Amino acid sequence: MALDAVEPSADNREVQVQFQAEIGAACRLNVARHGGSATATATATATATAAASGAMQMMSELSFSAPLPPPAPAAVPAAVPAAVPAAAEAAAPDTAAAAAGAVTSPLTCSVGPPTEGSSTLIGTLNCLGDAFNPFEFVCDEAGFQAAYTRLHEAAVGLTWQQFAEGCGEEVLASPGVNANAMQAVARLKAHCDGGAPLWQFFDEVTLARDNKLIAPRLNLLTFALRPHGGGDGDKDARPAWEMRDKWRHEMIALGAEDTCAAPYAADANLWLWDLACNVVAASAPAEHASVCTGSHLNPTNFERLGARFAEKVQEAAAGRPIVLGLQEWPAADSPKGAAFVAAFARHGLSVVRAPGREAGAGGQLAVAYSEGTMGRPQLLDTSGSREAAQRALDRAAAAGLTLDDAASKALLGTTARKVLAVRFPTAAAAGAAATNFVVVHAKEPKTAAAATACALFVLELGAAIGGGGSGGGGGGGGGGSGGAVAAPPMVALLDSNLSSAPLSEAFAAPLAEQGLACVPPPSVDTTSKQRSLLHGQCYDTSKCMRLVRAPKDKLVAAAGALSEVHTFPRVAELSSGLPSPLWASDHALTTAVLMHPSGLAERV
Repeated sequence: MALDAVEPSADNREVQVQFQAEIGAACRLNVARHGGSATATATATATATAAASGAMQMMSELSFSAPLPPPAPAAVPAAVPAAVPAAAEAAAPDTAAAAAGAVTSPLTCSVGPPTEGSSTLIGTLNCLGDAFNPFEFVCDEAGFQAAYTRLHEAAVGLTWQQFAEGCGEEVLASPGVNANAMQAVARLKAHCDGGAPLWQFFDEVTLARDNKLIAPRLNLLTFALRPHGGGDGDKDARPAWEMRDKWRHEMIALGAEDTCAAPYAADANLWLWDLACNVVAASAPAEHASVCTGSHLNPTNFERLGARFAEKVQEAAAGRPIVLGLQEWPAADSPKGAAFVAAFARHGLSVVRAPGREAGAGGQLAVAYSEGTMGRPQLLDTSGSREAAQRALDRAAAAGLTLDDAASKALLGTTARKVLAVRFPTAAAAGAAATNFVVVHAKEPKTAAAATACALFVLELGAAIGGGGSGGGGGGGGGGSGGAVAAPPMVALLDSNLSSAPLSEAFAAPLAEQGLACVPPPSVDTTSKQRSLLHGQCYDTSKCMRLVRAPKDKLVAAAGALSEVHTFPRVAELSSGLPSPLWASDHALTTAVLMHPSGLAERV
């Protein structure tokens, strides 16, 4: 079932109008059907007739490729001339071109054999949602490395004496609520007096509620870029890191709050943790400020980093239309969400979000697309996704696979909820118009059986929304010919959360049995991250200061339909991890060219 189409943005309407006006100004054309091929006749002078061949190529670029200039190192739509009338901007595409004085008769194009215009650049990218700790992940960037090293050493080497001097007598004497703060300080001193490093006091038990009781608190490391002060939604609040010069006074005030919503009253261990982090931050103010100002989480950098994503997508597209699946897209009302949408729009990409699925700091699903050639998307009904997940589990069980309760709940309760499906019924290429594009953000499948069940879910989901499925008849890139009507093909754009090549192979196997290809291959990692010690799971040696790479991002389509598979950045070339001040995700952008063998659609 298709929901209401999403309204196009003004920016993309203007781009489409501009290009149509340029084509019409070059040569007025009538394109008519002649035996299944497209031919042109001049409508005015001999000069126009001589220009028909070149103009037909231009028409192909308008109707069947992204509205971009010829491929260049950074393919970006040309600026919209200020002279385009407002009436033309609001009009339908062909009517708008006529209003601009370019074309007086309708433009039509007949279906012909597949051409370069019948391909689409597809991709997937996890955008990391909204977060606040710029110190959590270690990256290769030299400035970050130098600053982080200084702060890391300060934390690991922190002594009781340095802690006490950093806090000051007034803070240490603060009783908190019912003397809970003073009691916590006494426990920390006893720990240090026993010869143990202060930072090791913060173990899993001590920080059990760090990610549950989050506000109001002041932590200059883990909440460095969270707005601090004012009420909920106070857009004028300063980021916490800017409170460094007055953090002691603020901590005393917060520690004295005695309400059911006061984290320090509920758990004084969090008071100690935040004090320790604040002492570390204040011990290296220049390095602390350097990381915070240059971070991918700093709102002043959002538009630049959003533009970086869009530029790399357009570069990979080389003039083709684009459909990009996005996981952990920032919330619509967040500064990051607004900046990313604006940056994408300036680079010729519109964004549609999953309806009614705001997920707080974790972000949500979205699709970025070339509106000029893909048209407005229709949101497809995915309300049957949980039933599809249950059918996948049933199929896995019937095949003799065993999934524990946690794996079953992960598929039913998490993966099945994180689904977005769209179709572009007015796309210039017939194959693109007939395709269902499905975005999935999977909960990590930790076993081969769970990875297989995840792949079966993709198949069942494709079938549930009208394609992709069973029997190998409706899997991916092209439509059938003659006889029975083929089911709409399905293309899946996934953050699969697969952690290894063997699990990736287990995921790909049932897809291959149904005539679907899964790229990149299992040997290509698409995520790289190295958690630091400056976060609330600093006690977890399996996560901290260990470089972890994984082949998580996947594109699924009909076998033979995908080519030119690329990732950026190339994870294998990174010595540390992502994200960085230059790339705002721990995932690489993963793209491929999807061919549509059904040819070109008629446009009137």
